[in-house]
Order: sequence, then structure tokens, then C-alpha cells
Amino acid sequence: MKLKKFIKTIALVLCFSFLNSVISVGASGASAMPQGELSVQNVSADSVSEQAKKQGEDYYVSLLFVFIHSEPSLFSSAGIVVYGQKVTVLSDSGFYTYVKTENGTKGYIFTIFLSKSLFKTESDLISVDYANVYLGDTKSNLVTDVNANGSVSWTVTPNGIIDLDEKTGDITGLKYGTATITARSGFKSDTCVVHCIYEWKKSWVGKATTSATVKTGPGDSYDSLITMKSGHKFTVYGDGGTSENGADNWAYGKYTINGNNYYGYVKINNISTKGTVSQYNNMNWRWPLKNVEYNYINSPYGTRDTLPTKHKGFDISTNWGAGQSSINGQTIVSAFTGTVDYVCKNSSLSWGYCVSIISDDEITDPVSGKQFVAIYMHMKNKPKVSRGKEVSNETELGYVGNTGNSTGPHLHFEVNNKTASIYELNGEEASYAGRSSYNDLVNPIFFYISFNPKYNKGSEAEENHNGTFWYGSE
Repeated sequence: MKLKKFIKTIALVLCFSFLNSVISVGASGASAMPQGELSVQNVSADSVSEQAKKQGEDYYVSLLFVFIHSEPSLFSSAGIVVYGQKVTVLSDSGFYTYVKTENGTKGYIFTIFLSKSLFKTESDLISVDYANVYLGDTKSNLVTDVNANGSVSWTVTPNGIIDLDEKTGDITGLKYGTATITARSGFKSDTCVVHCIYEWKKSWVGKATTSATVKTGPGDSYDSLITMKSGHKFTVYGDGGTSENGADNWAYGKYTINGNNYYGYVKINNISTKGTVSQYNNMNWRWPLKNVEYNYINSPYGTRDTLPTKHKGFDISTNWGAGQSSINGQTIVSAFTGTVDYVCKNSSLSWGYCVSIISDDEITDPVSGKQFVAIYMHMKNKPKVSRGKEVSNETELGYVGNTGNSTGPHLHFEVNNKTASIYELNGEEASYAGRSSYNDLVNPIFFYISFNPKYNKGSEAEENHNGTFWYGSE
């Protein structure tokens, strides 16, 4: 009879343990999480007795509740410990593990009911459901926690947009785009969407031309944070994505109202007459010099000390520090396909010998919708092309020189997004529209982010008041 009663008791305990396991899994799977947070709970695969527990290490209770026994026997009890409660291993005998609870109670627990890292809060594993990282920068410990190592498997899709360091949680932006980080643990999984975006080297402020919705990501499908009223300001820190995910027309930044800051994305055409860095860079313009080794800029777009203090383009010059031969006489080529709009034949005017090219109909500003005009100034001789000539992005226009208002051989390259050009007045060149306002021009550097031009050390381009990547909003 005693043996029969003992077998019955064992059966009841095992049945009770099984029911507790089912209840535990169901409870953890159905737990409600606050809106916007991830629910990843780490049900570890190491909760079996195949590996002996190590003295002094912490473990977690894996059932809804279990008895802690004063002796390694079913018929003794020192109390109850609940799901997720931490215990410290004092010794391990295989079937039982002798532990101490956080309140100091000591006793024996079935080894199979302990897990090395069963329970982690959502902030320990994945702290956010979306994140932003700048291209080339690293966000430290953004998603993971080092304490979760060894219990979670991580995947990043697609490859090549971000790099995830599973040990530290650091995320590095590799190229424009959106990637999804997936964390898996047992039967659980959750995700974090990461946008790799371009960082403006100097923030700028746009003003909403109409009411605009601030989104959590660069697209209409993302959650709305708040509606920005017409006339309100939005500080731009970067812009998101590539044409592959339709994010080019979104700017990333901050909207402040009633003392509250909302970080998110707005459509660029709600706050500016110009496009984003991503849009311009993806047009793949050709560098305006045939020999691309001449890729040093010494005077920036924007305000500067040298006259004229409002500089409407950038100046490409010789590399000052590498013993490069003079840029004088280097061949200038068109940056895009288009038509010669005007040829400057009077070298005594401020721009010297120059050419303006208007882009083809399909090459237009992403926001204004108008064709671009690129102007190449201070040529050495009269240009090699004539007005009305169609050009490709390899057509030779002339040679770098020092004519006009110039202190040394260089190419002044300027881009306008308002179809402005140089106009003729009584047979001589006159000023061109948009010359007095940065709002009508585009910083040419944006077309060459991927080309990665250099800056002469100690030059105004390096020390520019507004930053080399200044947007130009006045």
C-alpha cells in the first residue's frame, strides 16, 4: 500500500508540474504590453538537467510556482517560489539543486524547474520597436542588453544596411535603408525596425507650409506621433532612406510644442522648397572634372569670409597638401545630360568665361519639379560648346582657369533648382535669377555624397561657419 501511495503521489506531482508549465506558457504568451513596446520573454532552452548547476550562479524559476523543500524529498517543504524568481545555487546533486532565494530562504528545488535566463523584461532584451541610426555612426546598446547574451538568437534582414553587435547591442549604419532586427528565444520572437538615415552635418529649421503629420518612420504607413500646424517650425537633423523603400521625400528631425519634443519624420515638401540629401545623391551626377583625382574643395557653399560672402556654389581646387599638380587647364565635363543654355564670352565679368547647362526634362528637382541649371565659372578660355548644344554627362565644356573675379585657378560649380540661368542684356551677360537668395539654389555637395569629395585643410570649406553640408534655408 505504501508503494502504491508513493507512486500515486509521484504521478500527482508530475501532473501538477505539467499543468503549471501549460499555465505558465499561456500566461506569458497572453500578457498585455504597453503600446509601442516589444514583448520578448526569454524562455531558455537550457532549463534541462543535462548541465550541472554551478555554485554561486543565479537561476530563475521556470514554472508558475514550485515548492522549495527543506530536504531533497517531495515530503518536505520550506516554502514556495514563483515564476521568474531568482535563486542562487549553493550546490547541485543532479536531480535536486540546493538554492538560496532572494529573501534568504534555503532549500531544494527540482533541477528541471530552473533556467539560467528564463525571464527578462522587455527593456532587457529589445527596448524599442523602431530606431534611427545615422549612416556611418553607431548607436550604443540600442536594442539588446549584454545580460541577455547566450539566450537569444538575432537576425538582421536585409543584410548590408546595418551591423548589429550581439554582444553589446551596438548598431552601426552601413547604407541608406530600413532593416529589421528579429530576436528569437524559445517559441517567442519580436522585431525592431531600424532606419539608417543620412545625418545633416548642421541642422536647419524648416517651417511648415501646411499642416503636416510627424511619423515614427519615413513613410505614410508608419504610426503618427502628432500633427504639426502650418507655420510651425521643424528642426531637421537628417533624412531617410533610398528610393528602394520610398523614403527619399521624408526628413527626420524634431517638432517642439508646449515644451514637448517629438522626434520623427515629415514630408520634405511640407517644410521646404528643396529635396533631401538622399534624393539629390541618388541622381548619380558626374563629378564636373574629367580627372576625378581633382576632388578637393577649398571654398564652400554658403556664407564665408572671402568676397562675395554669400557663396552660391563650391570651388574645386588643387589638393594643397599632397604635391598635386595645378588644377589649371584640367578638363571640365557636364554633370548631367542637358542643353547648353548660355555661354559667357566676356572674361572680365565676375564669373569670367563660363557655361550654364539646363538639365533634360526628366532630370528635375524632386520638390519644385523644375529643371536644374548648373553653372561652371572661371574657365581658362572660351568654352568649347555653343548655346543650344545637347550634352551628355561626359561632354567636355572647357578647361579650369582663373578668369573673372578669381584669386587662383579653380572651378566654381553652382546648381539652381528654379530654372534660373545667365541672361543676355545688350549683347553682354547680366546677372541671373535667384542670385540673391539661397532658397533658389541647392548645395552642390548633396549630389556627391557617395563620391565623397575632400576638403583642403585649413580652407574655408573645412572651417565654414554653416558647415559644409549647409542646407541653405534663409
